[in-house]
Amino acid sequence: NLGGTKDAEADGYLLMANYAWSQFGVTLRYHAWEQENAAGATVRDTTGITIAPSYAATDYLTFVLEYKTEDEEATTAFNDKDSLAFEALVVF
Repeated sequence: NLGGTKDAEADGYLLMANYAWSQFGVTLRYHAWEQENAAGATVRDTTGITIAPSYAATDYLTFVLEYKTEDEEATTAFNDKDSLAFEALVVF
């Protein structure tokens, strides 16, 4: 049961790459997934890209600025979403 649709099926994947040097780093992600109804028709097709540069302020504190853009094609509408997040990651 996906999103209230009985006998629906979904497939997806995520590709991610991360590179770090000194105190800096960058992460790139690409994701895609597709949802089909019981008849096999595609009801949702989503793809997205995330870019997340980071800075390690100390051994225990890292700051990340994450930008994500996502394109969604659904049977009822097209939705393009952009989001921006600032994260402080604490390791203890």
